[in-house]
Amino acid sequence: MHLRDLFEYPLPVLKTDVDKLAFNISGISEGFINIKNTGGGILKGEIFSNTECITFSEKNFSGNKIKIKYEINTASFFAGDRIISEIVIISTGGEKVIPVILNVMSKPFVTEDKTQLFGINQFYAYAKSNPIEARRILGSGDFMLWLNVNGFEHMDILEEIINDPNKERAIDNFFVLSGIKKKSDIKVEKTSFEYKIKNKELIKAVVKIKKIGTGYINAKVYKSFDKPWLRLFCDKLTSRDFDGSLNGELYFEIDPTLVDRSIDVEEIVIESEKKITVKIRTVKIPKIKVRLDKQFYNFDDSGRILIDNFSGTNLIFEIRSNDSFVKFEGEKYFVNERAAIPFKVKLAAFTKNRLDFRRKPFISGEIGIKTNVGKEVFSFNKKIIAGSDFL
Repeated sequence: MHLRDLFEYPLPVLKTDVDKLAFNISGISEGFINIKNTGGGILKGEIFSNTECITFSEKNFSGNKIKIKYEINTASFFAGDRIISEIVIISTGGEKVIPVILNVMSKPFVTEDKTQLFGINQFYAYAKSNPIEARRILGSGDFMLWLNVNGFEHMDILEEIINDPNKERAIDNFFVLSGIKKKSDIKVEKTSFEYKIKNKELIKAVVKIKKIGTGYINAKVYKSFDKPWLRLFCDKLTSRDFDGSLNGELYFEIDPTLVDRSIDVEEIVIESEKKITVKIRTVKIPKIKVRLDKQFYNFDDSGRILIDNFSGTNLIFEIRSNDSFVKFEGEKYFVNERAAIPFKVKLAAFTKNRLDFRRKPFISGEIGIKTNVGKEVFSFNKKIIAGSDFL
């Protein structure tokens, strides 16, 4: 008989789904180790630990797929203790040593609604869904004691944070101190705006803002120059002013009736950890704008009066010139939003000869333009110059 006929063949091979146990523990923790035979025959063996706090649902096993429950009970240990042990499996398919590294935590902090909190991370999750209760817990003596037992490393400055009368800021600073959150800040999408003032209607506008980080925000909002034409709808921004995507809006309003300069500037300042300045520029557009299409004209030329009507209503313009060398087809013109009124420049031969005799190369005149916007009268006098050497 061959020697290998005395043994099962192929031989069993031990394999487990757990190679190491390492975690924080408070009280009792349970789990499973799945043992599998990846070879032949039947896998038989035993499992044990050199630490009494680790026990198993069964010590001996036999089969090819075995699920063994383990229980770790830290009742005899104190918070801050570290357990370094091993789980040993000896079988017909080989041996395996599973390292065990456990950090013993204190008993959980139990809230009034019986929620068990095993660490600051869990307290943070609890605070997001129960913000008011979390602020109350933060200031309680039991919570301070729980933090101290857990070895919270910033106990020396915790009292200063807890005594902050602004409890929303206090709990946020606590999580920043714990390293769970970062200090929040604000940025704006655009830092410069320009608005053209055309009528008396209020201009409603908004500055798009973005919150950086999920922490507490309490930013002052104010105007640099306190111009009366710009109105802010708030004097501060807090965390409540941002949505779930951390986007927010800062609304303001411009009253055109209070804008008395053709160009004016105001600044909106958002001040938190740093100062952000948003420049608001207003440009007052006149109701009526009149200009000539050229600076100079020849003695025999044509031109146009260019009119922009920003009044929002149709107007009638009266146009005339007392100078004989400027000729219009009519005296009154209907203008909607924009018009180009044609005219002719034509010097009489006598006038031209007189200018030549005097060696005066040009002649000047004036064109009068008048219109009414309601009860308001607008008059313009445009100087016109004609000569022989301008082309």
